[in-house]
Amino acid sequence: MEAILCNFVLLFFTFILVLLLCLTSFVIGPGKIKGNGKMNLPITKLLKVTKEQNIQLIKPITEQELVELIRQTKNEKCSGLGFTNKFYKEFYEDITPTLCKAFNWALESKEYATTWNSAIISVIYKPGKYPTHSSSYRPISLLNVDQKLLSSIGSNKIRGIQMQLKNINWQCMKMM
Repeated sequence: MEAILCNFVLLFFTFILVLLLCLTSFVIGPGKIKGNGKMNLPITKLLKVTKEQNIQLIKPITEQELVELIRQTKNEKCSGLGFTNKFYKEFYEDITPTLCKAFNWALESKEYATTWNSAIISVIYKPGKYPTHSSSYRPISLLNVDQKLLSSIGSNKIRGIQMQLKNINWQCMKMM
């Protein structure tokens, strides 16, 4: 479980670093090309997650977290394979304990249900477009509600420590 969350945090902050480098280059202007062909971009010191923050990230999922997320889901949203948001809201008292155990077991054992790693890709026609052109359609991915809940829990945990890790260089993200 710890390794999965650590990898997730690492990927998240790598994405943030790349975004920062791109934004810094855009705001300041393109870097001067040196003889080696590399851009002269400012180096940003990477921030580290403290032990306390890591404990916060890897602690087991609670039923209360799950209940709050289920209540926040929108009934009209489409889901992939499995039950709908409305079903989860209707039967949350019965489902939550088992789902919480399943999530925690999956994070510890690193074994996930196949439906948590799959999506139904569907295309939606854009009104007013020519139906025989592929550009007249837009793809959507329908994800399983379980997958959405588990991803939201991870995002909420990261969001909880994100403001503590905020760096002055992150101010450029507000400009977008």
